[in-house]
Amino acid sequence: MKFSLMKAFVLVGSFALVNCAETPVAKQIDKEVVNEPAHTQKGELARKGYQAVENSNLSAEQKLKITHLIDQAHKESVKLTEEDSKLKGVLIETITATPYKTAKVDELKARLRKVSDEKLKNTMHAIREVQKVVGVATASKDHEEIYRELLFERPGARELE
Repeated sequence: MKFSLMKAFVLVGSFALVNCAETPVAKQIDKEVVNEPAHTQKGELARKGYQAVENSNLSAEQKLKITHLIDQAHKESVKLTEEDSKLKGVLIETITATPYKTAKVDELKARLRKVSDEKLKNTMHAIREVQKVVGVATASKDHEEIYRELLFERPGARELE
């Protein structure tokens, strides 16, 4: 029993050390993210995508395919963002109403989680498809599904606060 407990502590400690260590890539990304403006205007991120494609060295066929992927992802993102906003509006009204309706709040939170997961899924799908177009797809769909299952789809794995 002591040996198993010691193994558990060593494993947890090693995971903590790995997560704390910043790689050069992580540091570079941190710098880029700090310098990147927030894309808060409707369609702004899609326009950035179109501009990046236009300025790239990709073939005309690749540019066309990626532009189509941006269109699809953007349309889905707009739909999901609108749904998210509506749900939050209803949640704000519900959570401040008297009497407090626990079941309704819980249902709204569940729907918000679902929309949030769909937004992430839309983004990851678009990234995977662009990677295929440019020929650098490295992560299999199986890996993404396992990741989603471990982090997001276990009951109680995430809670909105």
